[in-house]
Parts: sequence; C-alpha cells; structure tokens
Amino acid sequence: WHGRLHEAAQLAWSAPASAAAPAAPRRRTGWWLGALGLAAAAALALWIRPAVDSVPTGPRVAQVDGAGVLRRDGVEQPAAAGLAVLAGDEVQVAEGGALRLALADGTRLDLAGGTRLVVRDADARQLDLRAGRVTADVQPQPAGRQLVLTTPLARATVHGTVFTLAASTAATHLQVQRGLVRLAHAQQDSEVDVAGGEFALAVPGADLVAGLEPVTGRVA
Repeated sequence: WHGRLHEAAQLAWSAPASAAAPAAPRRRTGWWLGALGLAAAAALALWIRPAVDSVPTGPRVAQVDGAGVLRRDGVEQPAAAGLAVLAGDEVQVAEGGALRLALADGTRLDLAGGTRLVVRDADARQLDLRAGRVTADVQPQPAGRQLVLTTPLARATVHGTVFTLAASTAATHLQVQRGLVRLAHAQQDSEVDVAGGEFALAVPGADLVAGLEPVTGRVA
C-alpha cells in the first residue's frame, strides 16, 4: 500500500495547475457603460439649465395705449409691449394714456394716465403706487406671499380679487369689485377689510373711512 500512496502523491503534484485552481471569474465591463451614461446625462442637464433659468418669470408690459415710460437706474426708455419690468423699475403713464402690466401668475394691473408705479421685487409682489390709479385683477395668492400695494397714505394687502386703488398725497381711495382687500393707514393705527361692493378712504390725520360703495360712486 506504500507504493500506491507514493503513486497518488506523484499524480497530485504532476496535475495541471488549471485543474487544481478554480477558474478566475470573468471581468465585468458593463459598469463603465452605465457610468458613462450618467456623466452624459449630468452634462446635458448643465447645458439645458441656463436656458430654463433664463425664462422670464417677472412682470411684463402687456399693452400700451398712448405714451408710457420705464425708468431704470435713472435711465428712461419707452414702455413698449413685451418689455420686462425688473425690481426697482418705475413705470410712468402719460396723461390720457393707459398701460397694462401682466404678471407671471396671470394677474393684470391696468394703470391709468398719470400713474407712477414702482416695482419693488422681481415677481412684483411689492408695489409702490406713488400717484394715479390702478385697477387690478389679482389671481389667488399663496399664503405668506400676498400682493401688497403701498401708497403715500396706506397699504393694501391683496389675497386675490378685483379692485381699483387711487392714490395721491391728499388721499387714498380703495374700491373693491370682488374678493377682499385689507387696507391699513400709514399714519394712523387703523385698518379695515374691504369686501366686494365696498370702499375705504384714507386721508391725513384721521382714521380710515369705509362702507358700501354708492352705485353712482366714482373713484377720484
């Protein structure tokens, strides 16, 4: 039996290495194809993003009747239809003219002749009505981001409504056709919610006056 054991040992040592060692696993080369695809998708996204970000989201001049001027950084230019209105711009409408601003959410602001309106932020949620008259058709506003119009004498907070706001240094007159507007006096501790068919008036040195708008009433 010693002879047979010796022969078995010789056979084991002389066997091919490939028979004794397990076959090496095949290398998988598909992973780099996936990585290449992800890199290409990322590059495409970076290329497309500037074009998406460049789409204007702020207010624009939608219509002009007569003469209108846009003042930006002290420089005036004609307020032509299609012109973008940026934060800090002032829009002026000549006497006898009219101008419409269109906001990205569908809100429309109709400026009468003699109106001066300053846009305070990029999406026109903060507006200064320095003089003149604005009739607005405001889409429902998101919570915490209501449209606010400030005049020399009052502050109107709008949640979504149709109204007319007239302003001068002597008085601010609000007339609401539909919805609800909160008007706060700039000089007095006085504010009121004005609903459709109602008006409110702010004058220097007195609390707000509010009530039902007469059928024949006109905005001054």
